[in-house]
Amino acid sequence: MSKKITIGVFVTSHGFGHGTRICAVLNEIITSISCEFIIVSFLPEWFFRQNLPKKTNFVHIKYQADVGLVQNDPFHHSLTKTQKELDKFLSFEQDSTFKEVVTSIEKCEAIISDISPLGIHIGRQVGIPTILIENFTWDWIYEKYLEEFPDFQKHIGKLSNIYKSVDLHIQATPFCKPNANAIKVPPIFRKHREKRKILRKSLLTSPADKLILVTTGGICKSFEYSKVLLSQKSCTFVLSSNKPKLVRKGNIIFLPANSGFHYPDIVRASDVVVGKVGYGTLAECWSANIPILGCYRDDFRESEKLEDYARQHLFSESITLKELENGSWLTRAMDIQPSREYDKTSDRRSGSESAAKEIINFVIETVKNSGN
Repeated sequence: MSKKITIGVFVTSHGFGHGTRICAVLNEIITSISCEFIIVSFLPEWFFRQNLPKKTNFVHIKYQADVGLVQNDPFHHSLTKTQKELDKFLSFEQDSTFKEVVTSIEKCEAIISDISPLGIHIGRQVGIPTILIENFTWDWIYEKYLEEFPDFQKHIGKLSNIYKSVDLHIQATPFCKPNANAIKVPPIFRKHREKRKILRKSLLTSPADKLILVTTGGICKSFEYSKVLLSQKSCTFVLSSNKPKLVRKGNIIFLPANSGFHYPDIVRASDVVVGKVGYGTLAECWSANIPILGCYRDDFRESEKLEDYARQHLFSESITLKELENGSWLTRAMDIQPSREYDKTSDRRSGSESAAKEIINFVIETVKNSGN
């Protein structure tokens, strides 16, 4: 197509996994059509700058695209605070900032939402076709809490109606609740940029050392077992950090979210990934067939689906939050030996390719039908 297409993108800020997923899809879209994006999310602009090609034409609007669950830390949330935020958010109050968002989006040919109901709601308001990418939706998540918090029912009803109204529905494996009308795609992950051997050489003191990545997802948490890790001279540990820049202390690398490193490359360079497992971590471990010692949240409904998928498709063991926090996972992680099977990833194509193809065809057809 000769016409440059404008696509609105609404992304939940519930962790970084949804952001990485949408960036993987946008990367594929821009290889096939001339387009620009208007991205609405509480995720920071640097995140999209880091995960999209430098020449990508996009505008970032920092605005709440979703509530999700109000987190106290990476592993605990407040349902009371979540309900209060949902009451406010789902009223879709017409404040001046909201109107500015709508005005910016009105020129779009389509809107993509990664579980954010806001983009779908705006699309219905102004008559723009909408696309939903998900492995779960919030109405399904909130069902788990109904017995203790029955007021979630009003939120579930409103969200369910919003999600049902989409024009194109894509479910990314492993998805939680199959939808007969949705297009199913493989796990969506960001593609690698750096060769594994080169990155390991820059991170490891000795080529024979083991590299272990410890992650808490998009929300950083400090642990008190640095001395134990420092004693493991034949291993380098990469820990998620809220420090402003990368810091190396002995055999520990404290890695900030905005480190400049392409995170999927670090996953692929690792021998084991330890920590909180969300969609992004699971998909990127699957892409490179990296073993996981995963901490799954008992009070978050998605976790059971992710854990089942990890057990079936990866070398995976589960650890408790207590084990993650006290460092007792270390022995198990050190005992995991590299296997040739970990390198069998040639058939693991990102679902971003299939998702992008469906979106492009949908958008092109939409533009044709509109006569533009």
